[in-house]
Amino acid sequence: MKQQELPQSLSSESIINDIRDYNDTFNIFPDHCIFPDLFYQQVRAVPQNIAIIEKDRRYTYLELDDEVNRLLEIIYGHQLRKGSAIIILLEPGFQLLAAMLAVLKSGCYYVPVDVKTSVTHVHYMVADSNPSLILTSNSVYIKYSFSRRVSVCLVDDVSSTKENGAVEIEDQINVEDTAYVMYTSGTSGRPKRVAISQQSLVNYCFWAKNQYCNGIASTFPLITSVSFDLTITSLFVPLISGGTIIVYTGNEEETPVLQAIKDNKADIIKLTPSQLLSVANSAIVRDQYFNSNLKAIIVGGEDLSAKLCHEISRLFGRNIKIYNEYGPTEATVGCMIYEFDIEHNITGLIPVGKPISNSRIYLLDDALNLIGKDKVGEIYIAGKGLAKGYIDNPKMNSERFVPDIFVKGERMYKSGDLGRWNKRGELECLGRLERQLIVDGCTIMLAEIENVIETHDAVISSFVSIQKTSDNNILDIYVIPNESGYLVNQDKTNLLKKELLLLLNNLQPNIYMKINFIFIKNFPLNLNGKIAVDKLPIEHV
Repeated sequence: MKQQELPQSLSSESIINDIRDYNDTFNIFPDHCIFPDLFYQQVRAVPQNIAIIEKDRRYTYLELDDEVNRLLEIIYGHQLRKGSAIIILLEPGFQLLAAMLAVLKSGCYYVPVDVKTSVTHVHYMVADSNPSLILTSNSVYIKYSFSRRVSVCLVDDVSSTKENGAVEIEDQINVEDTAYVMYTSGTSGRPKRVAISQQSLVNYCFWAKNQYCNGIASTFPLITSVSFDLTITSLFVPLISGGTIIVYTGNEEETPVLQAIKDNKADIIKLTPSQLLSVANSAIVRDQYFNSNLKAIIVGGEDLSAKLCHEISRLFGRNIKIYNEYGPTEATVGCMIYEFDIEHNITGLIPVGKPISNSRIYLLDDALNLIGKDKVGEIYIAGKGLAKGYIDNPKMNSERFVPDIFVKGERMYKSGDLGRWNKRGELECLGRLERQLIVDGCTIMLAEIENVIETHDAVISSFVSIQKTSDNNILDIYVIPNESGYLVNQDKTNLLKKELLLLLNNLQPNIYMKINFIFIKNFPLNLNGKIAVDKLPIEHV
């Protein structure tokens, strides 16, 4: 990375040299292309390859390209300005994918909305993003009452195609133009609109293709929400590698994740740790997945524990790669990668590893000094994957996208995630700033408490939150035990509580506060497949 003069406060030359080597991630990628260019290369190279399988219907690359161009005519027919917002509200499948590609090719940007989102929230997103067009279908449209001021196009209505008024703007698209806008989860307040450029999208997808597909036309299942940027990997990476997407929507008996695992047709799957936990919990016998065709599991969106990775590795006969991909929405899907090492990653959290191509990572203190090993700092992200920023939120932009103090003229993103260099020089993510506990002036990360709890053989997974009361704060520790007996046998439960308390006493400083253990069968999940904190049971004590 090009280095400017470093702050005088950085006195340790070894730290500076380490961070230079760590961020030596330059890689050539098609930075002159927009994403549809990469897709069209595959249309020309493998036109009869299957691009997407939806229920019993298979669509080739050529058929997908034809649908993209049909929808592109519709978009052009509405004579939208370049850079207009287009909401895509469609069931997962062929037309959803075609709509995304058409918008990317049109010079506008798309805002993906999951059809399972509440009607109230959909109307909020429509009002907030002020779209020029909504692309939806007849079956979805009947659920809503959109304002007449918003243009709505039913993509399954062939009469929607307009013969006149087409405006060719494709050649005007710049790689810095916005490709899509994703809403953040809103954990730190009202959801924000994050704008991602075509170049950032191409950089991530090109890296992911080389990292995960390794020159092979791979098959990915579509199992996660389109409103979650984790899903970008499953949608777009196979399309630039000649691969296939298989759509799973789930049913009353099985989630899309379990459907995909049991169907056993995918090579690579991407999901959250909470969804991966559901895979482990669903195994009836120890060797249920030994003959799986899965070659790689990519995990993102939450902390990933070594205990869960070991369990998954055993279930799949230790014949599978597990990747921990870290990255907030503001860093275009993922900006760091680490491959689970069964020999070295024994306990605790799986590290987030090293920056992906053309990305840079810094661990800084409050004064923006680089942090050495075994100390906790905040993760800052820079490079080609950085978002353009938040739309219509200049205050938040100035607070979170700050000047890169190491590379002149560029920005870095203040992530709000805490990290620490472990003894092997690997970066560990310790969770959000707000997920820390101050006891007698000392700081304990809630993730560290979870790590301690999960060292017990009877615990599959845990989650810690703070219940604030008028008198005191209570530590709620949610525990998923490995036997149902802990959920019904009070004596067995009480014994496990005592043993877990003994484990917690090893934390320094000792946790002198009320601790409330809550044993549950599974974590409730939100639309994005993460733990739904607001749906966790609360026991007032």
